[in-house]
Amino acid sequence: MVTDLLLVSVGNSRTRIAHGRVKPDGTRGDLEPAVVVENTDPDAALAAAVRVIDRIESESARILLASVNDPIADPLAERLAAVPSAPRLVRLVSASGQGLKVPMVAEVENPAAVGVDRLLTALAASDRTQGACVVVDAGTAVTVDFVDRHGIFQGGVIAPGLGAMLRAMHQTTAKLPLLAPPGRLVDGHAAAAPRGPLGKNTSEAMLLGASRAIVGLVHDRLNAYAELAGGYPRIIATGGDAGLLFEHDDLVEHIIPDLLLMGMQAAWIRAAAEA
Repeated sequence: MVTDLLLVSVGNSRTRIAHGRVKPDGTRGDLEPAVVVENTDPDAALAAAVRVIDRIESESARILLASVNDPIADPLAERLAAVPSAPRLVRLVSASGQGLKVPMVAEVENPAAVGVDRLLTALAASDRTQGACVVVDAGTAVTVDFVDRHGIFQGGVIAPGLGAMLRAMHQTTAKLPLLAPPGRLVDGHAAAAPRGPLGKNTSEAMLLGASRAIVGLVHDRLNAYAELAGGYPRIIATGGDAGLLFEHDDLVEHIIPDLLLMGMQAAWIRAAAEA
């Protein structure tokens, strides 16, 4: 029997909602492209989730929720639980808290402190590559994490995301403008992508500086992780700014916007197999 999953991932700035399935043989089934809503619009998140609930028919269906932003996730979970005919909601957590633990061993100082988002993207990347890999999540923050060939999360780095860098430059200087990454609006205006390797105006110079800082960080960490792995791991990128930053990067093998949701499917499958 196919198991339907309503996957809800609450991030720092946005919530991703998608309909996924697990096949009768216990392998990952279809994953529909996610609906992405800003966390400033909780009604839109609920409406997107209800549209999936209305299409779910299997008795074994579940709502899986993962969050790094509980002030947004908690009221959404309460509203979802109150929806008539809604499947049972299961919270995905790291080593701490109540819920379904992400089945990912983390060899770090405090495994309970690792964000559930980092563990889920690492789980999905490890399942996909079946070997050592680097997971780059370019969102509100940028994480560059290493998973060894045994599928063990070894840690990584956390840095400001592209939007955070741009805001910081505006907030800590007298004349630099407030910019958002290309494709996003600030005060009704979207920044244009730089036209070449040299910034020909202030906005281009800021965008180039911030974006190349992130790309440089990723390349630097890849070299460091390769020494640990005895060879270059495969790189998978995800997050809202991944396409902008890595679309033409020869070192990034795949850009997968819904990598975290794939990790949620994988976590449910492993939990079912161990039950």
